[in-house]
Amino acid sequence: MEAPEESSKEPVKVLLADDHQMFIDGVKAVLLLHPQFEVVAECATGLQAVEYQQNNAVDIAVMDVNMPVMDGVEATRLMKESNAALKIVVVTMHHELSVIQRLLRAGADTYLLKNTGADELIMALEKTWMGETYTSPAIAQAMMEAMRLQKRNGQAATLITPRESEVLSHIADGLTNAEIAEKVSLSVNTVDTHRKNLLAKLGLRNTAQLIRYAVEKWLVH
Repeated sequence: MEAPEESSKEPVKVLLADDHQMFIDGVKAVLLLHPQFEVVAECATGLQAVEYQQNNAVDIAVMDVNMPVMDGVEATRLMKESNAALKIVVVTMHHELSVIQRLLRAGADTYLLKNTGADELIMALEKTWMGETYTSPAIAQAMMEAMRLQKRNGQAATLITPRESEVLSHIADGLTNAEIAEKVSLSVNTVDTHRKNLLAKLGLRNTAQLIRYAVEKWLVH
């Protein structure tokens, strides 16, 4: 799906799905300060979210994982099957890799922890709406730690070199090229080359997609 033209004044339609009304009220309060987003539905179960989305226009669904009747994983799968262009932003306290894997396979675009601040939430929604992916830094770090552990056990992908893997781990930690260069005793240009090689080898565009690839391809049991 192409990003909307900047000249468009139509707000992004957001569906909220969570069985805790306090959370929904909090997200609504944040979005009210950003008129580019409009909350069009509040759902307490995954099933309610699916039924609303199948019968109404929705651009982004913001949902929890644990909900009664139908959880966020199944709701994500069904909503994506109904409308592949729909953006799914999961906001939850779960940080277990098995849960993240299930959500990514179901089609989730972005994964946030519930302790995310208002500014990060808006940034994540904007990035997601523009076709990018976003993952909370704490989640990204957990993914990379698991990848490093599996590599030591001989289970990681062999497509990238050991040096590229080292650089990738520092990228996931949020370090700049200069900071990585200092840590691994390389020039900034060499680090940037490793970064570009990783993206080229894996056919990806950005750091978030590198992390997503690690989960979908390297950590699947």
